[in-house]
Amino acid sequence: MKVNDKKIVHYIKFLPFYFLITTTIIFILYILIENRYSLQNEKKSLETQLINSYKEKIKDETLKVVNYIDEQLQNNEYNLINELKEKDLTAIQIISNIYEINKDKSREEILEKIRTALEKIRFFNDRGYYYILDSTGYCHFHPIFKQLQGKSLLEVQDVKGTYLTKEMIKIMENNQTGYLNYYWYKPNDTKKQYEKIAYLHKFEPLDIFVISSDYLDSLTKKWQNNVISFLKSIDFKDNSHYFIINKKTGNYVFHKQKEFEGKHITEVNYVVDGNRFLNDIKKDKSNNYYTYEVKNPDGQITIKDSYVQVIEEWDWIIGIGYHKEDIEEIINIKGELLEEINFDNLIQTLVFMLFVSILVLLISKYFSKIIERRFKVYNFSINRKIVEIARQQRVLAQQSKMVAMGEMIENIAHQWRQPLSIISTCSTGLKLNKDYGNLTDELFYSNLKSINDSAQYLSQTIDDFRNYYQKSNDEKSFRIDELIEKSLQLLKIEIDKLDIDIQKELKKVQLIGYENELLQVILNILNNSIYQFKTLEDLDKYILRINIHKNDDYITLNFIDNGGGIDPEIIDRIFEPYFTTKDKNMGTGIGLYMSKNIVEKHFNGTMNAKNIVINEENNNYKGVKFSIKIQQK
Repeated sequence: MKVNDKKIVHYIKFLPFYFLITTTIIFILYILIENRYSLQNEKKSLETQLINSYKEKIKDETLKVVNYIDEQLQNNEYNLINELKEKDLTAIQIISNIYEINKDKSREEILEKIRTALEKIRFFNDRGYYYILDSTGYCHFHPIFKQLQGKSLLEVQDVKGTYLTKEMIKIMENNQTGYLNYYWYKPNDTKKQYEKIAYLHKFEPLDIFVISSDYLDSLTKKWQNNVISFLKSIDFKDNSHYFIINKKTGNYVFHKQKEFEGKHITEVNYVVDGNRFLNDIKKDKSNNYYTYEVKNPDGQITIKDSYVQVIEEWDWIIGIGYHKEDIEEIINIKGELLEEINFDNLIQTLVFMLFVSILVLLISKYFSKIIERRFKVYNFSINRKIVEIARQQRVLAQQSKMVAMGEMIENIAHQWRQPLSIISTCSTGLKLNKDYGNLTDELFYSNLKSINDSAQYLSQTIDDFRNYYQKSNDEKSFRIDELIEKSLQLLKIEIDKLDIDIQKELKKVQLIGYENELLQVILNILNNSIYQFKTLEDLDKYILRINIHKNDDYITLNFIDNGGGIDPEIIDRIFEPYFTTKDKNMGTGIGLYMSKNIVEKHFNGTMNAKNIVINEENNNYKGVKFSIKIQQK
């Protein structure tokens, strides 16, 4: 085998092994990198999930308490009305009993007994009391603000501008009972009015209605204590816990550490910057999550995240938080577990890959031996085929040379006929004129000149054919347009004989290459057109168009004739060796085949043919177009 063949056999034997080793190393590196990257992503994902989980947890827990408080606030008014209703019924029962016992007495005497009975009655931890009005707005009884008793209260307004007595009279006009929301002073605070609810109950026999009232905030403390009791009952498994801070005072209302309660957030020294924490909550009402520093009992400062809600009605800041170090501890524990699982998976993957690699290596070795044997057989047959193709190519080249030589001899014969005829005519004429004594000096020299010119023409013709058919192994620079002109000159006799209309569009184009070989291609194409014209006796005009086009990369030569074109069924075969449409005595079928090989191999170009229609003087002719596309060097 040749050296290159031995290298190929070596590659067949060892390339799978090299490829497998390289692939295995790359794959192992990829697995290690991917494994590390995946582990980091899993840890980050775990941290994100835990943080989001804790955030959702503290949010949900805080909102549970907020919703509970909202329910209490919504029920506060309803519960107070029911309690006032019960108190009013008690007063009505007392009034009814007094009325039944004293029916025979005057209205004023009865009212006096009622005032005496209700004077000392208090409820709601002495906040609640009764007072009595009639349908005219006259105040018959008021145990607290005695200056109102015995006066008309029709023009009395609260801080919101509500005429209290007028509104109560409207309620009592069509109802036995009713209630009214309004604002009024507290006994111990005559500077500010607070929201109250008054429950009204009509006692028609005396044309009066009894009123019991209380402040809405009277139940607030009760509900706040209920909420705090509820928070105390909740026990978290981790270090999370609720806290409540008074928004106005900054004091702790509730905290897991009892000693914090009642003290200012900065006094207990738990939140590192307590004032900033409070200000952030008061300013940014759109945010509910806060991250801040806290100081543990051992003095260590840690980061804490809290979800906070503000209960404006109670001036409460309520929230729940968690320490980030708790999450970090969980992350470290789960991270170690992830690393163990990841390492086990990595070992399993590497073992499996090693097993597969060994299996693939054994299989590839087996198949490489089969491929090596087949390659040797194939290589032997290829070498035989190459030798055969080379022999055929030599035969084709020799045949092509013989065809070219025959065409050259035929063209020389055509070129020589006229000059030889002139020489023969001149020499015969000189002899006849000499025999008859008519040979003048002028006639003698004239005929000698014609004989000499014809002889020179014959010599020049031999030089032209010898130069253009001579084989050259060196590339040189030449002009394609001049080469086409000289090709036409070599075929001038045949062209003139058929009176072919040569239509040229030849740009001056310089090319570096094998001039004589391109000449052989051009002559093959022109000879084919001339042969086709000879077979068409009914064609009124023979047309041959030749043009050259050039761009930055390619030079294109087009040869177009109106010789009827090529049968579409065989046009794809005209460049095959030994395929010809000419008579056996006129062609071998290798001209176009060799021409295409020359263009492709020696000029790095392409050659093709297609049928077209030529328009000439309003007449359409079927024809063929040969195109040669040459890459510029």
